[in-house]
Amino acid sequence: MKSLLILSSAILLLLFGQIVALGKTGDLKLSASVGTEASADSAKFSVPDVPCRVPDTLVAMIMRRDTSRSSQEAIVRLSKHLYFPYREPYEIPEPFLTILSPDLDGDAETEILMQVGRGFQDTHICVFKQIGDRWYLIFIESIHSQYTEPELKVLRCAGLGEIFYTNITLSHGSSIFLESYRFYKIVGQKVVACLEIPKEGHISGWGLFLNERVDIQKIISDTVPGSFRASFAYSFFPGAVYESDIDWEAHEEIPFVSAIDTVTYTWDAAALAFIPIFSGRPNGLTPDKYARLGDFGNDSLFVSAYGYEIQNCLDTGSTEQKRLLTDYLKQFRSTGKAVPPSGELELKTSTGGMNFFGPKDSVKK
Repeated sequence: MKSLLILSSAILLLLFGQIVALGKTGDLKLSASVGTEASADSAKFSVPDVPCRVPDTLVAMIMRRDTSRSSQEAIVRLSKHLYFPYREPYEIPEPFLTILSPDLDGDAETEILMQVGRGFQDTHICVFKQIGDRWYLIFIESIHSQYTEPELKVLRCAGLGEIFYTNITLSHGSSIFLESYRFYKIVGQKVVACLEIPKEGHISGWGLFLNERVDIQKIISDTVPGSFRASFAYSFFPGAVYESDIDWEAHEEIPFVSAIDTVTYTWDAAALAFIPIFSGRPNGLTPDKYARLGDFGNDSLFVSAYGYEIQNCLDTGSTEQKRLLTDYLKQFRSTGKAVPPSGELELKTSTGGMNFFGPKDSVKK
């Protein structure tokens, strides 16, 4: 996240070492490696270089959607095969398993797209592809979703086959949250991350005069080959601007900017990425307006990008909208930033992987 003011929480990420070897038959043989200063609980396991052949028994279990096992039993078995850190006793508090069969490369043959979750913050996405008469793991990635089970969705893209996407939590904390959708596509025998767009973001207070919210409305296929569309609702509004406000308060009921717009994303084969294309309307999204979504605290980019909307609010807004927006612009033009009466926040302490912020000097101005 690009914000200057972020409450960073400890994010549970899995670390991997080099431990995989191919046996004579091509099946994977696993071993564990513990650093000389590490405990058994911090054993590091590896993800192999891909593509890497997987056992036929594993593919058979996945393809028949083996429901004779509980989610926990299935995930334990998959974890042993797919190189996730494995320890005894193995406890999975919130297991989930998603298996899809999309055509991810447009060759009329389906791949296996799988999401294995041992908890919202401990999830892996895997892609298996048949190459000749063998199945291979061609992609595995750890993802983090803070509060909910990660979504795993497939989108048909005319002329390209299907692409898939999932949500990634980028930042979270008191009155701040930012999550994106990350898109993936098969190119040859590799899976590439080809786009990341805002899914949900909001900030309230945080020593900022200007707060915001952005939410994706829908993602739909387009009739234009190699394209799809996404719609966003976004608004910018005052934070804790009244003397009676607490530090984490905001006033969404007094927006300076509030709109919904659609962006078209078109595949660029040279860049291996989807490129955003904007409507060109003066009140619609532009590259700079789009870049500002989720970039909390960037007053300079807001003022330069949203000039049309700012002037419209000054011309047609309510008395209170005009007054507060004028105060905001006056502060920005004088100091290069705008803060509420409570002042800026500063880092007070850090513990357990979390940062704690409070008003500067702990005194309201």
